[in-house]
Amino acid sequence: MPSSLNICNYNLVQAPSPDIAVSELTHASAEVSEIVFFLLGAMTIVEIVDAHQGFKLVTDNITTRKPRTLLWVVSVVFLLSWAY
Repeated sequence: MPSSLNICNYNLVQAPSPDIAVSELTHASAEVSEIVFFLLGAMTIVEIVDAHQGFKLVTDNITTRKPRTLLWVVSVVFLLSWAY
């Protein structure tokens, strides 16, 4: 799958006018910016939870060694995190 930068580069070379080239570059930059800002926010939340021992709380309470029970516990935790 081609990246946004490659598509943008192709469109800049093939663009019939500078206005279209600028529009394509703006669109590609906006897509990349959306992803970067989302990841920055997600990484910040993970770091805050980790700093307050949030992951330790969850992992300490998972005490089973049976794969089937572990699957159920992880599924419930996933569903709870998805719901909130």
